[in-house]
Amino acid sequence: MGCNDFDSSEKYKTLKTFQQENNNCKCSLIQSTKTYDIYHYKIIKISDTDEESLKRIQNDMEMLKELNHPNIILLIDSYFSDDNTTLNIITEYADSGDFQKKLDEQMAKKEYFEEGILLDWLMQICLALKYIHEKGIMHRDIKPSNILLMKDIAKLGDFSVAKTLSPNLKYAKTMVATPKYLAPEIIKKEKYSFKADIWSLGVTFYQLIYLEYPFKGKNEAEIRENILEGNKKEIKNPNSYDPKLIELINKMLSKRPEERPSSEEILDNTIISTRMSCYLKENNYDLKKAEESIKEYEDHNEKKETKKQGKIKIIENVKIEDSINDDNFGMNKRRENKAKYDLNRQMTLMQKELLRKNMTCQ
Repeated sequence: MGCNDFDSSEKYKTLKTFQQENNNCKCSLIQSTKTYDIYHYKIIKISDTDEESLKRIQNDMEMLKELNHPNIILLIDSYFSDDNTTLNIITEYADSGDFQKKLDEQMAKKEYFEEGILLDWLMQICLALKYIHEKGIMHRDIKPSNILLMKDIAKLGDFSVAKTLSPNLKYAKTMVATPKYLAPEIIKKEKYSFKADIWSLGVTFYQLIYLEYPFKGKNEAEIRENILEGNKKEIKNPNSYDPKLIELINKMLSKRPEERPSSEEILDNTIISTRMSCYLKENNYDLKKAEESIKEYEDHNEKKETKKQGKIKIIENVKIEDSINDDNFGMNKRRENKAKYDLNRQMTLMQKELLRKNMTCQ
C-alpha cells in the first residue's frame, strides 16, 4: 500500500461520470465518505475471462500497485467484479486536468506554450518513463489525455494496456493503444519495445509545440500511411523555441526505433539537463530539507495505514456541489501535503540525474 492511507472497506459516492470514450470503459470521480478524498474510478470490460487471462491481469495490477514515482498516477486499488467480466480500478485524482485540456485551451487562444513549461513536462514524463522502462514495463498508450497534472507536476496515467517484458520476452506484438499515436513498427505488425513509448511521447510533444497533430490525412488509412513514411507536416519553428528542442522531438519521431533516443538519453540531452538544473534552483532545492519532508510525510501515512479488507461500495448519483462540506479543509490540506511530497521527491530524482552526469545545480 506504500504511502497511501486508503481503506478498501469504506464507502464512496460518485461525484461525476465522464462521457464514455468507448463501450468497453466507464470512468467517474468518486469521493470517500470517510476521508472526503477524491479518486478516479474506472470500470473496464474484460473480453477474455478464462483463468489464465484473469491471472495475468491480476499479476499486472499487482505490479502496477508497486509503482511509486512522483510523475506517475498512483494505482490505489483494483478488483474484478463478481462475475469476472469487468476490472475496477481506483487511482489518485489529478485535479489540474490533462495535457489534452491544456492543448485545447492553447489552441482556442491561439497561444503557444512557454518553452520552460514544455521542457519541465518533457523532463518529468521522461523521469517516469525511465522508471517504468527499467522495470521492464511499456506504457503503450501515451497521448495528451493520459498525461495528467497535479498542480505543476506532470504525471503519467492510465496503465490499463501496459505490458511487462521479461528477460525472456524483450518485445511485444499486440496492437493496442490509440491509432493516431501508434509507432510505425506497431502499424506494420512488427515486434516492438520501449522505443514505441518514445514515439508516442514525440507525437504528444509535437502537438504541444505546434498546436496540431503531425500526420495529416483525409482518413485513418492516409494518416497511417504518412506515419509509416514519416511524412509529418513541416512547420517553421513556432514561438522561437530552442532549435535543440525541435531537433529532439524530431529524433523521437524517427521511423526506425533504433534511431530514437531512450528516456535516459533524453534526460541526458543538454537542453533537458540544463533545464533540470534551473528547475532545482528555481524551487530552492535543498537535499537535506527535501529528505526530511519526504520522511515526515511517509512516516505520517505509515501510522495511518490500515489493513482492512472488503469490497468497495459505490453510492451512485451524488452531485459534486452536494459533496462540499467543512471536512474538505482537511482534504485540501492532505492534497497540499501530497503535492509538496511529490515535488520534493521529483527534485531529488532530478538531483540524482544531474549527479549521474557529474553536473550540479547551476
